[in-house]
Amino acid sequence: MKHLAERFYSPLGAWHHYLSMAKGNFRGYLRGEQVRTKKYLYVLRPLLACLWIQRFPEPPPMAFELLLERLLPSGTLRKAIDGCWT
Repeated sequence: MKHLAERFYSPLGAWHHYLSMAKGNFRGYLRGEQVRTKKYLYVLRPLLACLWIQRFPEPPPMAFELLLERLLPSGTLRKAIDGCWT
């Protein structure tokens, strides 16, 4: 299965998929008066996947932690995300 995925991977198609996912999650989860932290991560992960596709020649990893390590190793946003776990 991995071989097929690598063979037929389309960066543009994947980018559109993840952007659509982020938009849908934004509309579905971040419009309420009170939003749980987890719901923000449902929008952030596909946005990070889009950024990954723009920067690297391989498909984005599924693990959120790997996206963070490579794309947001430090900075204000990374500190805010890390603060969600404490």
